[in-house]
Amino acid sequence: MRKKTLQTLLVSCIGFSAFYAQAQSLGDRVVASVNGAPILQSQVNQLLQHHKATPAARKEALNELINQALLATTLQQAKITVPQQQFQQILKQEVDRQMQLIAQQNGMSYGQFLLALTQQGVNLEQYRSQLAAQIAPALQQQVRLATLRDQVIGQEVNTLRQSINRNEIQTLAKKLEAEAKTAGKHAPITAKQYDVRHILLTINPLMTDSEAKAKLTKIRNDILTKKISFGKAALEYSKDYLSGANGGDLGYQFPDMYAPAFAKTILSTPQGKISQPFKSTFGWHILEVTGSRQQNVTNEVYMQKAYEMLMRKKLGNLEKNWIDLLRKNANIQIDAN
Repeated sequence: MRKKTLQTLLVSCIGFSAFYAQAQSLGDRVVASVNGAPILQSQVNQLLQHHKATPAARKEALNELINQALLATTLQQAKITVPQQQFQQILKQEVDRQMQLIAQQNGMSYGQFLLALTQQGVNLEQYRSQLAAQIAPALQQQVRLATLRDQVIGQEVNTLRQSINRNEIQTLAKKLEAEAKTAGKHAPITAKQYDVRHILLTINPLMTDSEAKAKLTKIRNDILTKKISFGKAALEYSKDYLSGANGGDLGYQFPDMYAPAFAKTILSTPQGKISQPFKSTFGWHILEVTGSRQQNVTNEVYMQKAYEMLMRKKLGNLEKNWIDLLRKNANIQIDAN
C-alpha cells in the first residue's frame, strides 16, 4: 500500500503561480512548497501564536506544516472514505464535547449552559446543527487521516507487539516503580478477584439458542430445588469439559479475564446466588460466585504501564518512518530566507 500511495504523491503544479501571486499581493510570503502546493508565512505564524517564535520553533512549525501537507495529499490520493453512519456518531460526540467546552469557558455547568441558551431564545437543535456544520469538514479530515494511519501502521502492530520481550517490559516496570517510590507516590494496588463456577451449553445444529436457554433454566431450577448439585450438573451437562470435570470451578480470577457478558454477570450476581441463563460469545451459561478476595496487582499494573509506554514509543517511531518515507518521495522546496 505504501508503494502505491507514494507513487501517486506527485500532484500538478498548476495553480501554484496564481496562489503565489495572490499571497504576494496580500503581503503574505510563501516559505515552502510541497509537490507544488504553497505553505505561507501566515500558516507558520498561526502555529506559533501560543509559543515563543524562536528560530528552532519556526523550523519545527514549518516541518509540521510540511508533514500535514504530505498527509493531506496522501489522503486525497488514497481515496479514504468513512461510512456516513459512523461519521455521524463521531460528529455527535464531538458536538457534545465542544458544547461542554464552551460551557466550561463561560464558567457554567453543561446544564446551566443549555438553560442560558434556552433563555436567550436559542433553539438547541438548531444550535447543535450549526455547530456540527462548522465542525464537520475538519473532523471529516481528521477521521479520514486516522483511518489512513490505521491502514498503514496497523499492518505492523502485531509485529511490534512481538518485538517487545518480557525482559524489556520488566526492566522498564521496575524503573517506573522505583521512580514512584522515590517521588513518594508509590502505594500497593489491589483489585478484586472472584471464585466462580459455571455451566456452559454451546449452540450447534443439535441445539438452538432457545433450546440451550430453556435447558439451562431447567438445570438451574433443579439445582435450586436440590434435585442435583451444581458440581454434578456441571460434570453432567457443561460443554466446558475442563472446568466441568472440576464441578464447573474456574478458580479465582479478575473479571476482565473473561468475555464481557461473563464479566458483567459476575459483577451483578450476589455471592452464593446462581445467575439467570445468559449468553456470551461461547454459548449460554449459568454461573455462581462462590467467593471473592482482594489481590495485590501492583506488579501487574506497572508491567502493563511499561508495555503501553514501549508500544507508544515504537508506534511513534513507526509513524515517523512513514512520514520520512513520504518526505523522501516528495518534492519539497524551502525558502532559504
